[in-house]
Amino acid sequence: MHGRTVIPGISGPPLSSNVFVHGHDLRRAERAVSSVIDPRRFHYRRRRGLGSTSLCISHFALGLGHLFGAYHGTRVHVVSPPLRSFQIIVPLQGGLTGHFGRDEPTVRPGEALAYSPGDAMNTEWSEECTAIVLSFGWEQAGSLLCSMAPEAAEAPLRLPRILKLGSGPGRSFANLLGTLCREITDEESALRNRPAGTQLEQLLLRALLELRRDPAPRPPLPTPVTGRRRALQVALEHIEQHDPADIHPSDLVAATGVSIRTLETAFLERFQIGPMTFIKRLRLRRVHDALLTASPAESRVGDIAAEHGFYNGSSFAKLYRDAFGELPSATLERLPGITG
Repeated sequence: MHGRTVIPGISGPPLSSNVFVHGHDLRRAERAVSSVIDPRRFHYRRRRGLGSTSLCISHFALGLGHLFGAYHGTRVHVVSPPLRSFQIIVPLQGGLTGHFGRDEPTVRPGEALAYSPGDAMNTEWSEECTAIVLSFGWEQAGSLLCSMAPEAAEAPLRLPRILKLGSGPGRSFANLLGTLCREITDEESALRNRPAGTQLEQLLLRALLELRRDPAPRPPLPTPVTGRRRALQVALEHIEQHDPADIHPSDLVAATGVSIRTLETAFLERFQIGPMTFIKRLRLRRVHDALLTASPAESRVGDIAAEHGFYNGSSFAKLYRDAFGELPSATLERLPGITG
């Protein structure tokens, strides 16, 4: 749970002197966080035997936004409607994966994941993940951003999705963020005084604007495998080794080095379905198996479905009924030893 030296001066849980939410109740955490910034939903993605469901969120209100320290013992999936604010998530331990359509970057300590206004948050937090979350709302910071970047008055500002914090403006941002975290928790610090603190926040914003001109390089693609059969074998191995709920077509393309059309053809030749339909059916089967062994008194269909990447209850129920001929609630309530 202890942070690394990615953010100077942060050697433990960030902002721990001002705990906002602590415990196991995700709904309470949703309500607390959504009361001060854009609303969002939290879902546990716990793998059996791994990670504690404990979470801890700290919070400080800034002059131009909000600063959070967050720790999750187990994997958590966070989703939101389109945001009205900038959200910068800086992992100190563990990793974060953002889902932006076909683009699904993963960041670890030394990097940050950035959402701009208009983005819908869709983020996976790994087990034992500790992070700082910085939120700047357009209502509070919009006029200042326009003065720093006049083009913001004409078109919405956007940040790179991955921010590199090891050098250049990224390092400046990390240094400033570390200073802000240390000073706002020190009751004797001059930066707790609003004018001085606001000046530091303005420097943070300026560093973020500089990061727009310093995007992270994209990693090279792997060497393509030879032939559709080999591509299919590599894709199936990738599916076996990863959580199917986390797999996107771009992951299979990156793993095999062939086009999605080649993969579609390979799966159709072998299974008569495409790769993502194959993965969806695998996820449904795992939900089915989990429901058969779960206790109706202690388990909820929605929680088990969410663990496997199904978050829309009505569409999930239809998919499940089409696959297994009954509603998931009926499977959960079935007595052990009775098969459908």
